[in-house]
Amino acid sequence: MALSGPLMAYIDRGNTEKLELIQNGEIVPAHAITRAVFRFGGYCLDTAIHGSELIELINDAQVLRMRLGLVPNLVPGTYKRGTLTLFDELTPVYGKAWVRADVRAELWPVCNA
Repeated sequence: MALSGPLMAYIDRGNTEKLELIQNGEIVPAHAITRAVFRFGGYCLDTAIHGSELIELINDAQVLRMRLGLVPNLVPGTYKRGTLTLFDELTPVYGKAWVRADVRAELWPVCNA
C-alpha cells in the first residue's frame, strides 16, 4: 500500500483520514484484520485502546479511519515515517508491518462566537 502524500491532522478538528487496506493489489478479506496500531512521533493510536474516537476499523475491517486532529496534546509540525501495524488471526501478537506514512499537523483557525 502506498500513500501519495502526508496524512493531515487538523488540530482539535474531527476530520478523518481513511485508508483502504490493500495487500498484493487486493482489498483484504472482510473481517481479516482484528487490530490496527498507528504510531507517529511520540503518539500511538491503537484500535484496542482508543476505539472509534481516534482510530477504528470500518467497512468490515477493510478500511482504517483515523481522526488524527483529535490526538491529545498534538502540536503542529510534520511527523516523518509514521508506522501502521495490522494484526490478524495469523499474527495476533506481533502484527504485520503495513505502511509508513508522514503526518502533517496544522492549526485550523475558526471564528470565535
